[in-house]
Amino acid sequence: MEILIAIVLVGILSAVVVVGVSNLTSKGGDAACAASLDAAKAGSQVYLASNGSYPTTFTQMTSGASPALTVPSGVTVNANGAAMTGSGWTLTLWAAGSAAPVFTCFSSVPAGFTVGPNGHLYKHVSTAVTWNAASSAAAATVVSGQTGYLVTITSAAEQSFVVGLVGGGRIYLGGADSAGTSTWKWVGGPEAGTQFWSGAAAGSAVGGRYANWASGQPDNPGGERCLELYQPFGNKWNDIGCGGAWAGYVVEIGG
Repeated sequence: MEILIAIVLVGILSAVVVVGVSNLTSKGGDAACAASLDAAKAGSQVYLASNGSYPTTFTQMTSGASPALTVPSGVTVNANGAAMTGSGWTLTLWAAGSAAPVFTCFSSVPAGFTVGPNGHLYKHVSTAVTWNAASSAAAATVVSGQTGYLVTITSAAEQSFVVGLVGGGRIYLGGADSAGTSTWKWVGGPEAGTQFWSGAAAGSAVGGRYANWASGQPDNPGGERCLELYQPFGNKWNDIGCGGAWAGYVVEIGG
């Protein structure tokens, strides 16, 4: 009886996925985003039932003899499998370890933005401003109702992506030692308030979180409380004064 129920449930979810995705290309905009989110969430459950784990890319969901997600004509999946695009919508996927993936849909992706490995949107702004001005400008950026923030790099894959996006120079990151106590935290986005580093150069990452400081950093010299990615230091992290117009920045959108 339990096996029969499971088979029926998977069949129902598969039908939802096919119908949901098939309708997307003809709608566009917010309606398509809502439908695509429903389809993707259902598809991830189908994939879980079939494979015993959640998918980490759309490519996994759309491949194989019995795909969990059917892609109709006009819908494309990007090279790293983190984004699916139809007419008037872009759906992104972020796989957080073994947990259920997080799906986000944007009814429009403005020019200048790129989808990263975690399904978030990124935009490089090369104009040199102060860290505070960059943080304010990022927070004033809104895409499909979602507010931006200075990029928070939380993995080696994201670090590599941002370095490739910027292509050299220096950019501000959304981290700061606001209290001047060598307590480094992310200040915006879903990681807002999360401490990732404690101490000076001889300190350590907090809770196993990602950090990529240059040799001898942070707190060399002291009094520098904002975070940047600095190409002359091998594209590693450096602390910097918050008040000078030293660098450009990257806006990140996604949660």
